[in-house]
Amino acid sequence: MNSTVVSDTIFISYSRRDWDSHVRPLVERLRQAGYSVWVDQHLLQGGQDWRDEINHALDLCGRMILCVSPDALESKYVRLEYRYFLDENKPIIPIICREAKLLPELRVLQWLPYDFDALIGVLGAPTGVPMSTSFATSGGDPDTVVIKTPPPTIARTRITSANAAATRDLASLRGHDKPISSLSFSPDNRTLVSASADGMVRLWDTESRRELVSIANRDSLYDIEYSPDGHTLAAALGAKFGNTSSLVLTDVASRQPILTFGTHNTRLFEIVFSPDGAHIACACWDHLVTIWDIASAQQIAALAGHTGTVSSVVYSSDGAHIASGSWDGTIKLWDADTHHLIGTFTGHSDQVNSIALTADGQRLASVSADQTVRVWDTRSFEQVIPFNQGVPVWCAAFSPDGKVLATGDMKGAIKLWCMTDLRELVTLSAHQKPVLSLDFTSDGAILASGARDGTIKLWGIG
Repeated sequence: MNSTVVSDTIFISYSRRDWDSHVRPLVERLRQAGYSVWVDQHLLQGGQDWRDEINHALDLCGRMILCVSPDALESKYVRLEYRYFLDENKPIIPIICREAKLLPELRVLQWLPYDFDALIGVLGAPTGVPMSTSFATSGGDPDTVVIKTPPPTIARTRITSANAAATRDLASLRGHDKPISSLSFSPDNRTLVSASADGMVRLWDTESRRELVSIANRDSLYDIEYSPDGHTLAAALGAKFGNTSSLVLTDVASRQPILTFGTHNTRLFEIVFSPDGAHIACACWDHLVTIWDIASAQQIAALAGHTGTVSSVVYSSDGAHIASGSWDGTIKLWDADTHHLIGTFTGHSDQVNSIALTADGQRLASVSADQTVRVWDTRSFEQVIPFNQGVPVWCAAFSPDGKVLATGDMKGAIKLWCMTDLRELVTLSAHQKPVLSLDFTSDGAILASGARDGTIKLWGIG
């Protein structure tokens, strides 16, 4: 028996009653697509050799596809297999072959229909491994799996002031049924994470526009953000009963929570990682900005000065400053090291709903219920220009180069503004409800928008 570890090989757990109808066709398609698959169909069930071979495969395989049916969930062998993977914290993908009652220990997993395309969206492209697709005890030489090269990166056109008028609706991502509270692109631009009042976190592939995984939460989701290295998701969760909130870190690869900390006796509106990924700043209902050290899971500062709910918080790209916007109508700039207040921007006549900083940290944008979008110079604390959007504005995001500002309003419109000559570029209309969240990819080619009706749109130059 070959003892080489093949971390990308997929273990198939199933009931033999489902072999001909569901499992065999699935295994054949996976192998044809280039995946390395282990399945015990060639072994005689019940003997010691069979049990030893199963145990060996469980150790060697890095992922499991659990073929769900009433018979499978009643099988003691299937239960032993998936529980072993759960104990080892290795990923399991349940595929529904026949409808079955959800078991509590499996409810946290993403359940997929019996749909090969949906499965491929979760598995990702197969990794070439020079290894057999099974570990048969017959002693034959392993077959060679074809090593596939990753698909070429698709060149995308950056949204600029020159081409903004050609920005169009590229795709609608559907799955949420309640307001989208937060959107965040991964640093490599390959995935978009969305959080909603429906309690679901969903990850989307930005090329195929397919949902990759969904994670259910019992508590309210206020905000979700990718860490700067893309390995971790941070979520701000509010208890279903009471006013407490907390921070939860989830490992992106395993989709398992790794740390819960940062308990607040108030609601959290927005959270943000420091550029080095060491800290998280939180915008709080109780007028504070709290800062938490991730390594120690301890609060290291509480920035006091606002007289209203803090609705938005952002770090400068160099990590030197923190800016906060509040329902008191002001924006404050803080020293990220000393936590001292540097200065206050005033001018809004109503609550500030969101703020954004350019990458160079020299300009700050704020949007308000007073229907204005204001751009500020962070060195002089003077207003560069006020734009009138005509309705209350809820969210804002700068393009990575800081030359285009996107703002979303109460009527579902998104406006793009030119920061070079300070003018409106285009109005994008597709949402039927207020736009609550915006985010650009790091290459500036895609803008994502999320609305109160649960819809997500991807915008770009097509």
